[in-house]
Amino acid sequence: MLVASPDRSGILFLISLIRKRYSEEQESAPNKISTFFNWIPYFCSQLIRIMLQNPERYTITAALPYTNGPIHIGHLAGVYVPADIYSRYLRLQGRDVLFVCGSDEHGVAISMKAKKEGITPQEVIDKYDGIIRKSFADFGIAFDNYSRTSLPIHHETASDFFKKLYEKGDFIEEVTEQLYDAKANQFLADRFVTGTCPKCGNEEAYGDQCEKCGSTLNATDLINPKSTITGETPVLKSTKHWFLPLDRYDAFLREWILEGHKNDWKPNVYGQVKSWIDGGLEPRAVTRDLDWGIDVPVEGEAPHSATGASTAAGADREHIRVVFRKLMMSSMVHVLC
Repeated sequence: MLVASPDRSGILFLISLIRKRYSEEQESAPNKISTFFNWIPYFCSQLIRIMLQNPERYTITAALPYTNGPIHIGHLAGVYVPADIYSRYLRLQGRDVLFVCGSDEHGVAISMKAKKEGITPQEVIDKYDGIIRKSFADFGIAFDNYSRTSLPIHHETASDFFKKLYEKGDFIEEVTEQLYDAKANQFLADRFVTGTCPKCGNEEAYGDQCEKCGSTLNATDLINPKSTITGETPVLKSTKHWFLPLDRYDAFLREWILEGHKNDWKPNVYGQVKSWIDGGLEPRAVTRDLDWGIDVPVEGEAPHSATGASTAAGADREHIRVVFRKLMMSSMVHVLC
């Protein structure tokens, strides 16, 4: 875990107070010997006083780096260095700041990376988590907490989110037709399908979104879909999943994003979200058929006997079909505890 060192959490401000107080004392009593420890209560009380005068708390987050490869200079310059500068600036003002981030360690891309390198998914994420942490350390970027989505606390917290919504009846449970790559022996996540956008004709649209027109899509909406894993044409297979009905919250999201906070967003972000809302929000799946992720915390669902909605348990057990219901964390919440 990367933790902010003391000089990143107000120590420079304390030092300035120490110098000021020490100078004042020396001017009034030049021969008096001062001990640092005698001053600790005073300086701590001054820092607390300033924080009480400015009670705002600042939570700073940065995009979670995906552990299927190292980060590069563009990531650092565009995301992490600016966030680190901002957190340092606030701390030097004596502000109460929490700077958090973590490695995103689930998903099909990591499974495929593991197969390509001939190692396990756990070995992949351990390898690249270490490389990413070293890059942050080399650039002097310090988080108050840098976590991992593979840690038990993340699994538990994500499962708690799911169970709470599930028990309240906030999910829609549906059996749907999903694209399946028979050669790869797995269902295809949205980003592992490309095809022609049905709205603008872009032939390189992804299964979740067209980068050209910005339309939100389902993989099954694509014309002439292709698997990015094998290049094969996928087939449709039935599978059961849980959906968050975003359309139920249309009025709230429209008011909060497009009206109440219209001036808070970058123009491109505002335009993208506005296109989603204006196009009509639809239920969004919060689960995926994956063999590397977080099990859906519903009894009898993970794993489950094959009913046509199945994926391979792994390369070493391809003859056994089971359902690994995994909670798709990026659609639920990034918990960095």
